This record gives sequence, structure tokens and C-alpha cells, in this order.
Amino acid sequence: MAVQLPGDAQSVHYLVGANLRQLHRFPTAIKLSEWDSVAAVSAAGMKEFIYCPHCANSMQVTAPDNYQMFIMVNSNTLNSIVLIQDDYIRTIAPSYPHIASEKNRHILYESKAINNRLAMFYQEAKTDYPGRDVLLKQLARIITSLLLGGISRPVVVKSESRRSKGVEQAIEYINDNYHKKITLNELADQVNYSQYHFIRIFQKETGKTPFEYLTGIRVKKAKEFLRSTNLSITEICLQCGFQNSSHFANFFKLHTGMSPSEYRQSLELK
Repeated sequence: MAVQLPGDAQSVHYLVGANLRQLHRFPTAIKLSEWDSVAAVSAAGMKEFIYCPHCANSMQVTAPDNYQMFIMVNSNTLNSIVLIQDDYIRTIAPSYPHIASEKNRHILYESKAINNRLAMFYQEAKTDYPGRDVLLKQLARIITSLLLGGISRPVVVKSESRRSKGVEQAIEYINDNYHKKITLNELADQVNYSQYHFIRIFQKETGKTPFEYLTGIRVKKAKEFLRSTNLSITEICLQCGFQNSSHFANFFKLHTGMSPSEYRQSLELK
């Protein structure tokens, strides 16, 4: 069930059972000018934890005051957002310092652990039965802890000279084939690892998931094309292996803070 939210809406709707209700009005407007449609669900009527799945324009959303916004990005253009109140974060992690980020926004790549619990949270929020509220609150606490861990956990990255042969082979394969569609299964097969083992080793040694690394290479190549050629944005998108122009713009802005066209214009001004 989805709710159309107008631009600069100052309230969010949430699901309680099968009924949509209005959440309290935020002190600062949530900028939703390009947020197509979203079903925002809150744990048992809590205003402290709000889950907004499948947002097509998540980079346009601004968190209200006293809220942290976690954007889970993936390989397509539909990202999920979780808004969590600062005070709620402190009740779960009292010793956790204030989270500093631009516009209270944190970018995380999707993980199975978070995705599974968010899917469960969404399904449970749409039903009504004895004990549901307790489960939702427990899920909200678990998801919050996982999100905090995702932005706070330091990663010890191995130097290139100490990387394993399998990871080096995977990196070489990505660098040679970034313009093609590359699957996780394909990368794991290249080095004769199971998918789970490959992800764990790759992230341990590079500090990034295979998908993060691949996207970074594609953005890097796109920047080179924008600097050195007159190819159109669409042509560069396809040359660099992105699925479509919207997908390309989403990830390019995530990595550079600018859209591809803005990046090209900034080069012309130099």
C-alpha cells in the first residue's frame, strides 16, 4: 500500500495494521519533491523508527532535524530509507557518539542481514495480531544496531602486495570487464570460491564488497570518458556497464556528489 506524498511534506504516514495514519509533524520539512510513492511503516506507531522501502529518488530526500537517515543502495534505482531519531539511537547505544554526516545522511550498500530483517519488519507492520508490536520493536532495535555497525565498523584493508591470488584475479577480471554485466556468481566462479567465501575474502582484503568495487571502477571510467570525450551521457552510461541513465546518475552522484552532466560542466569551467 503506497501513499503519494507532495513536495515539502511535513508529515509522514505510517501503517498500523491495514490502516494508514499520520505521523506527528516534523519540526523541519522532509524534502520529498521527487519522492514518487512510498509506503512508510513505523514500529507499533513509533515515530522514532520509520522504514520507507523502494524509493526511486532517495538522493533528493533530506532528513528532518534530530533524525539520522540511512540509505541502502543496490544495483538498481530503487533504494530503501530508514529514518531513526537521535534519542532512539542513544537508547540502543548509549555510548555511541553523535553521528556526524552531511545532512544526517548515511549511505550503506545493501546487506542480506539488514534486508531480511527489513522485509520481515515491513510484512509484520502490515498485519495485526497479539504480540505484533513487541516483535516490531525488537526488529527496530536489531535493524538500528546493524545500521550503526555498518557505518561505524573500521575495516583493515590489506595492501595490494598482500592480497590473495583469488582477490587479485577477481580485481583483474573486473577491470577488464567492467563494461559488461558481471554477476557475483560469475566472479566467484573465476576464482573457484563459493559466493559466501568470495564476498568475505574480497571485503576483508579490499574494504569493499565486489559490487562496491565494481561500481567504483565504473564511476572512475565514466569520469575519464566525461573528461576526455564528447560522448553523450547515455553513451557513456552504456560504455561503463550501467543498466540505464537513471541508474548511472544515481551511482555517479553517490560517488562524486554531482550528476554526470554537472561533473562535465564543472570541467568546462576550469
